[in-house]
Amino acid sequence: MHREYKVTEIPGVIAAGQQWKTIWTGRGNNADGPVAAVNKQKNWPMRQIRRGATGKAIGELSKMSQIKKAAEVAMLFDGIRTLDGISTRINARHNNKRTTNFLFADGHCESIPTENTPDLTEAQWTGTDLTVFNRWPIPKWRLDQN
Repeated sequence: MHREYKVTEIPGVIAAGQQWKTIWTGRGNNADGPVAAVNKQKNWPMRQIRRGATGKAIGELSKMSQIKKAAEVAMLFDGIRTLDGISTRINARHNNKRTTNFLFADGHCESIPTENTPDLTEAQWTGTDLTVFNRWPIPKWRLDQN
């Protein structure tokens, strides 16, 4: 369910007072953690930004300069919602449900066999032992991966 909102006019796109209609939201973004845990998000290329009760934005955007291997770092993928360390949110939607499409930080897209994506626990995704990703060298998920 969507919350109530009002749109200001975007000439040629939408008139003032109208609402956007969500048709499909079938993408996953490579981020982790609730916005309350801003420090938890620092190792991920995408971030969750929310508005606090006062209307002030909570969270911090990533900078492209933080992404050292842009051609290897996943930004978006076929999946559901924010990754949040839940491997099952990476979906095989192509090639008889064996392949997942990815958008990388350098702007290129690539199809990768879903079996070549991590099958980790949430603690492994978010932990400090980055060797857990060694079995799956590409795509890279975190900014602190070599």
